[in-house]
Amino acid sequence: AEAEAVLQERPADFVARMVYGRLLLEAGRTREAAEHFEEAVSLFPDYAGPEHPLRYLAQIDAQAGRPAQAAARLSALAALNESDLAANMELAQLSTAVGDSVGALAALGRTLWIYPFDADVHRKIAEIGMPLLDRTAAIRARESVVALDPPDRALALYELALTQFQLGGRHVSARANVLQALEIAPSYSDALDLLLRIRESEAEWRERRGEAVEDS
Repeated sequence: AEAEAVLQERPADFVARMVYGRLLLEAGRTREAAEHFEEAVSLFPDYAGPEHPLRYLAQIDAQAGRPAQAAARLSALAALNESDLAANMELAQLSTAVGDSVGALAALGRTLWIYPFDADVHRKIAEIGMPLLDRTAAIRARESVVALDPPDRALALYELALTQFQLGGRHVSARANVLQALEIAPSYSDALDLLLRIRESEAEWRERRGEAVEDS
């Protein structure tokens, strides 16, 4: 009631708009809340502080089943404050949900700029980079996970080797990493299968090379 009274007297009061918008949102009156948050953005377009109206508008859009609009809100928020970790993480999730892999990679990249020690973020970059055939991003992300010394180091080494083998054609590096994984977990079936595939690929390459030499 106090915030509403303030708005009647001073409709251009940014703080009152935010307070009243949050009260309406808590009461489930999302449409009215969105109107006040939209007005708050108009009143203070360069605001980059906490409790940003764009964050609430993104929340409203996401809950209403509008992920593309929510992603656009968070993208605008990230542009205002690149160090907003939560906004970039949420943007990455929403971008992935709407199939915007490039946007998701960009958001995750900003996340690492803010905090580079999150192994899960590196894994997500690798997972998104693989289908895009982004060799550099995917391999670098897998290398970063290994460098962070995760609890399941064998898995991290296996995933790095798999990425190197599938995207980079780096058989020597892939073989070295999968062998490290097997030193940790000798019965790791996926790593054993990968090692076999690497050796078969190397044998085929040597065979083709021998045929090429004979033909010359």
